Amino acid sequence: FLAGLRRLVDRRPELRDRLRVEFIGWLSGHNRALAERVRADDRLREIVTFTGFVPRAEALRRLARADAALHLLADEPGKELFVAGKLFDYLALDLPILAAIPPGDVRAILRDLDWGIVVDPSEEGIEEGVERILDGGRAGRRADPEGREHRVGLAARVAELRDDGARGAE
Repeated sequence: FLAGLRRLVDRRPELRDRLRVEFIGWLSGHNRALAERVRADDRLREIVTFTGFVPRAEALRRLARADAALHLLADEPGKELFVAGKLFDYLALDLPILAAIPPGDVRAILRDLDWGIVVDPSEEGIEEGVERILDGGRAGRRADPEGREHRVGLAARVAELRDDGARGAE
């Protein structure tokens, strides 16, 4: 992500004045090292911050104030099946989503909802996706107007499947 972002601001330096990226959440040792490199990088220092862990309520407040949300997923075996809970928070807030993800379940959800900008998890994909988010603005509609991917609706569907399975076992 950071390499793609750097490519974009090198090509379009005027974006440095309007672009801010905040990573919220636990940082592994590898990610802490990345954060230190960003702090030393003149091109990204003013753009990218690493906040670290905050309580969920605070993370959601910050997210609600954001212009867009970022969903990153490495292109590794098995990742096509992984759907992070944060995706549903993004959808519930109707945030434009930049999803740099491999083909799989998250792409299918976003495609079914016709929501977000989906790019390959590569430097070029990130560069293109961030630029499209910045140039696109907010959609004039809800992300999931029918509530198909809302946590309450998903929980109800799981309960129905459980009940159907229990009836079939009788």
